Amino acid sequence: MKIVKRDPKHDSITLMVEIEDDLWTLHNVVDGGDHVRSLTYRREEKASDKLRPDRGEKRRMMLTINVEKVEFHTFTDHLRIHGTIEEGPQDLGAYHTLNVGIGTKLTVKKKLSRHHLDLIKQAVEDSKRPRIAFVAIEDDNAVVAVARAYGLQEIGWVHSGSQGKQYASKSDDSYFEEIYGILSNLDEGTPLIILGPGFTKEHFAKFVRDRAVRDKRTFQLTVEATGQSGLAGINEAFRKGSVAKFAHGARIEEEINLVEDALVGISSGKLIAYGEAETRKALEFGAAGKMLITDAYARTDTGRQLLDVANTTRVETRVVSTNHDGGKKLEGLGSVLAFLRFKME
Repeated sequence: MKIVKRDPKHDSITLMVEIEDDLWTLHNVVDGGDHVRSLTYRREEKASDKLRPDRGEKRRMMLTINVEKVEFHTFTDHLRIHGTIEEGPQDLGAYHTLNVGIGTKLTVKKKLSRHHLDLIKQAVEDSKRPRIAFVAIEDDNAVVAVARAYGLQEIGWVHSGSQGKQYASKSDDSYFEEIYGILSNLDEGTPLIILGPGFTKEHFAKFVRDRAVRDKRTFQLTVEATGQSGLAGINEAFRKGSVAKFAHGARIEEEINLVEDALVGISSGKLIAYGEAETRKALEFGAAGKMLITDAYARTDTGRQLLDVANTTRVETRVVSTNHDGGKKLEGLGSVLAFLRFKME
């Protein structure tokens, strides 16, 4: 994400969407009641148009929308902002949808809280980091995934063969070739982590190195041992810190580690408050040092209230995506927790 212009005096910020992950950030920044301005397409309406089945072509225009609803489906390349037209050359008060994608420049008019600014700052930093790819492999199947800012996106799944009639048995070469075909769509120089139990990961790593030399491609390749394969194995690698040399400072790594630290703290009796009631108490007592809250909960009325209290009391907050292992575990703790600075009576 790129910050094009910020005008605190008029409570507005202009942003440029650079990567798909920026859409998740906007989904967590833009709320109902905000005003969003962007170039869009809309039909030029005339009275006679309503009498004709074929209406005129859409034309490009700048519109400001009074936001009612924001829709985002994870791992897609568009964000939809619905609302009524507040400013523009026509149809004031009519409903319109802004389709936001890579390359969209938009101005958000709202009073940005500290946690909103933190989300935007993190998105700016994330856009400069390489996207990390994973192959979680064992003898009979492999999952290819990439680490997005808000979770792991599965981009391919390959089966080596099965005893059932549904699959024809594949040799190692054809099995590896199919996986490599998925990797060929990655950007040059992408960090690639091959992991899993057993020795198949080493055999596949050699295959990739040999093919990359032949194809004149470059991967920053490393091999890691995990007790599991699939997405569970990738999450295990994050928890173990195996990917830190590639992912250090990345949002997904930090969020998983923060939640793991909280779980260890809870099991060992350290100062952790979790759930809405205990976290609110910690905020009001001034005992909270840092608050974690899931992205889904942060968009609820209760979540917004907790974020407002945290902002007022200057408590550091972190919005955690529910699209990775850390976020799912945080949901199990009530979707919000606080690291305490001292014990509450």
